[in-house]
Amino acid sequence: MIAFYLKYAGGNIFLNTILSCISESSSNFAVSPVQKATSTKISFMLCYGFAFLLALPLLFVSNEGVVAFSVFSSKFFVEGAFMLAFHVNAEIFPPLFVPFSFSACGLVSRIFTVGAPQIAEIKPRQVPIIIFCILSCVAAFSAMMLRKPEVLKKEKRVTEPTKKII
Repeated sequence: MIAFYLKYAGGNIFLNTILSCISESSSNFAVSPVQKATSTKISFMLCYGFAFLLALPLLFVSNEGVVAFSVFSSKFFVEGAFMLAFHVNAEIFPPLFVPFSFSACGLVSRIFTVGAPQIAEIKPRQVPIIIFCILSCVAAFSAMMLRKPEVLKKEKRVTEPTKKII
């Protein structure tokens, strides 16, 4: 939904689209080291939290430069969160359940994708950003509840070798 705010960024729409794609692509490389250094849960919370904070200026400012920066940076962090979804599926769900969970998430995201243009054009202009900010906060707080299943925690423990009685 945030992509529909590129029209308020001013300037050349083709250049803005190219910069938007560069922003999204670079996030995949930037978020991965953060995820490895911390955890997927913290990375999710950071991505959605920064997407929320960087989208807030869109509520109050109509300067084309600020709008462009907010859109590109919000897209950077939202795309990083989408990339983290691959890691979450591998970490949380059992291998036999991963294809189903990923396809269910894909179905829900397609439904939201179909509705995004209609939501983005709601008047006044601030309503879609308020919806985006609310969903970002909900996603950040939901990420706090992520945890690895007990089965995966037990598999990673190193067991001490047993002593044989002679």
